[in-house]
Amino acid sequence: MLDQLFSPEKVAVVGASRQEGKTGHEVFDNLLHDFEGEVVPVNPKADKVDGERAFDNVPEDTDLAVIAVPSKIVPKVLEDCGEKSVEAAIVISAGFSETGDQELENNLIDIAEKHGISLLGPNVLGLINTEKGMNASFASKMPEEGGISFMSQSGAF
Repeated sequence: MLDQLFSPEKVAVVGASRQEGKTGHEVFDNLLHDFEGEVVPVNPKADKVDGERAFDNVPEDTDLAVIAVPSKIVPKVLEDCGEKSVEAAIVISAGFSETGDQELENNLIDIAEKHGISLLGPNVLGLINTEKGMNASFASKMPEEGGISFMSQSGAF
């Protein structure tokens, strides 16, 4: 089940933005340029993002959803992912227990458990897998491929 998180074939970026500097734009742009698999933007207000057809919702055959939308919308997005059998999600969005909204974060955990979704987040930088060319984060540079793994709880590494 963690394969969908670390080595997905298809990634949907929910909140992919046409506006440079926005988190959703940076994540989508990173994946679009380096990722070996398929990446799709999800933005109901856009026809295209970076020249790619935008979807209103997460497509059914998605392995991993990277979510970068306002925190209050995240549970609805995660529920939609579960209904479409998405097996993994990265919630980059902030505004959960770190700001005092433990109930909203617990809601995410409940949804993920109900649907069997492997969940990374909320309020994370993202995930990088150099072997697959996957920079599902808003970090501006892809690290060189090598034999070291790094995991951190802190946003400042």
